[in-house]
Amino acid sequence: MGVSVLRKGQGHCFRVLVAVSLMICSIFGAIAGSANALDIRVEGIRFGINQDKTRLVIELNSDVKPTVFALNNPDRIVIDMPAASWHAARRVETKGVISKYRYGMFNPETFRIVLDLKTSAVVDRQFVMKPAGNGNYRLVIDLKSATRAQYTAHVKSTKAARDAADRQQSAGKTSVEPPLRTTQIPKTAPKPKPNAQAKRIIVVDPGHGGNDPGNLGSIGIYEKDVVLAISKELEKRLEATGRYDVRLTRTSDVYIRHSDRFQMAEGIGAQLFISIHADSFGNASQRGASVYTLNERGSDVQANRVARRENQSDILAGVEVEEIEDDVVGILADLALTETLNFSAQFAEFLVPELKKDIRVLGNTHREANFKVLKSFTVPSVLFETGYLTNRTEAKFLNSVEGRRKIAVAVQRAVDRYFANIIATGN
Repeated sequence: MGVSVLRKGQGHCFRVLVAVSLMICSIFGAIAGSANALDIRVEGIRFGINQDKTRLVIELNSDVKPTVFALNNPDRIVIDMPAASWHAARRVETKGVISKYRYGMFNPETFRIVLDLKTSAVVDRQFVMKPAGNGNYRLVIDLKSATRAQYTAHVKSTKAARDAADRQQSAGKTSVEPPLRTTQIPKTAPKPKPNAQAKRIIVVDPGHGGNDPGNLGSIGIYEKDVVLAISKELEKRLEATGRYDVRLTRTSDVYIRHSDRFQMAEGIGAQLFISIHADSFGNASQRGASVYTLNERGSDVQANRVARRENQSDILAGVEVEEIEDDVVGILADLALTETLNFSAQFAEFLVPELKKDIRVLGNTHREANFKVLKSFTVPSVLFETGYLTNRTEAKFLNSVEGRRKIAVAVQRAVDRYFANIIATGN
């Protein structure tokens, strides 16, 4: 399958030099935090109507000082508190202006709850009720309906809280060498060095995480958990060869922004980036793995559907999506980094036949779409949809020891072939 070159126009030279400051996140190891923070337990959550307001009550075993702020596009209320564990019911019926909610570790220091709004609403008041006897603390947040103008003003007024939460997220990370790097985007991406002795650095990216669970499969397990288990098995298989230095973008149930994922790969000089996911579809009979590389337009309707779903992760996790992120495709087009795209396509073409030996794949297995997580300037990257969690048989396979083994072995064979080809061709 050929690679579509992202190019907005031709010219005798490229004039755009882009400086990208990369705050590289270290996401190795288990969730860290103070003993007090890790002792926080969310014991319950409930929604109700109190006169003309929607009331959210969160029961906690200890007092917290939450950071609450609003985001738009789409409208969301975000509640951040210190690292905590969830012991409430998995799903509680929402009421009033709240359509649905998500929860989980946003980063090693922050537990986040995101409320999706049916209509514009603002925080009318928030307070913590102390326990009576042996009961729990209760964090109470009242929301009241608002006009569009009022909601827009509310987003602006909570900006200070939102910025403070972002600073806390950055402070909760330990940077990888170097902690801050300024990169001048090259006219062409550097080629992987054909050194047979050096260990290849590979970044494996378990999709979703934290308060972005991904799909809830037909057997009641979240995508974020399935893909983390597959990624750890792949890491083990690749490391066991002695030929690869493998890094995971996350090793626990935390959320990592799209940009942090591929910037981590760039920051450590990775030579391959593999993002692991599991698909979903309305038709439960749909089965099969697929492999995606970056293209602004997308190769087909199905590819664009998958990209739209996966690109929602930052929004689902309560991240403010800045317009500059959407400009990355334009930068790629202007600079025509065709070598990175070509290496990505080469790996995909090695991966597909290896997968076919061990697992079911979709027809037209190698596809192209506009995935945010694949927008590295220098690191060949693919997104691997391992199968469909909405198919009961495939969900059981993906969640099994044997399924994880077969997937990891197939990917390892493809990685071996890819780097052997690079050495053989001197590219």
